[in-house]
Amino acid sequence: MVEIPDVTEEHIPDYCNCCGNDLSSLPHQYAGSRQVFDIPEIKIKVTEHKVYKKFVLAVVKQKATIHHKQMHP
Repeated sequence: MVEIPDVTEEHIPDYCNCCGNDLSSLPHQYAGSRQVFDIPEIKIKVTEHKVYKKFVLAVVKQKATIHHKQMHP
């Protein structure tokens, strides 16, 4: 268990599970706790790499390069 959870929810009974009587006006006591570790949904991040080119006066094409790491996640 972690010392300080991200979220704490309190579950206080409002009625009796056996007879259905209303318990909302009665005092309550702490009876225990448990923690649930949820894994957040994984979301894919897509990055588009746009490559541009430039021309110099000598009509030599200079094209940008994409590093290998950027092409293969």
